[in-house]
Amino acid sequence: LFFLGMLRATSGFLWTAQWSVHVYLTFSCLDSPENNPDTPFEFTPENKKRIEAIISNYPGGHKSAAVMAVLDLAQRQHGWLPISAMNKVAEILEMPPMRVYEVATFYTMYNRKPVGKYHIQVCTTTPCMLRDSDSILEAIKKKLAGGLTSLTEPPKGPGFGVRADL
Repeated sequence: LFFLGMLRATSGFLWTAQWSVHVYLTFSCLDSPENNPDTPFEFTPENKKRIEAIISNYPGGHKSAAVMAVLDLAQRQHGWLPISAMNKVAEILEMPPMRVYEVATFYTMYNRKPVGKYHIQVCTTTPCMLRDSDSILEAIKKKLAGGLTSLTEPPKGPGFGVRADL
């Protein structure tokens, strides 16, 4: 983190933005059998109508403003947000796929990996740790010892996915 702060302080915004994109592409977007650009994703006819209704809420020429709502719809349909769904959202909203990836990776409400039947998120940032979030996370882990899964592995049955990287 210190290194990133130094880069931002000395290099300016443009270089930092390019570097962030590079990090995302090399570390967060590794293809897997269930998550790659070739995996088919298509919105259902009902969701296509919903997308049209969502886009109609925005002024002409500003389809991209609907990106969060359409990403949410894709996640609700699929259960999580694969890269193929993000590419479909970019295609529908006529925007560069990278802009969609930026939104999907920034907000923690989008799950880019499969999650269990029940998904519990625990904030572990510094302000939350000051309010004792670590003990809450440990209590959840202790209570759900048998059915706890993580986001680094595919869910096994109706487990609880606890995400503590917020």
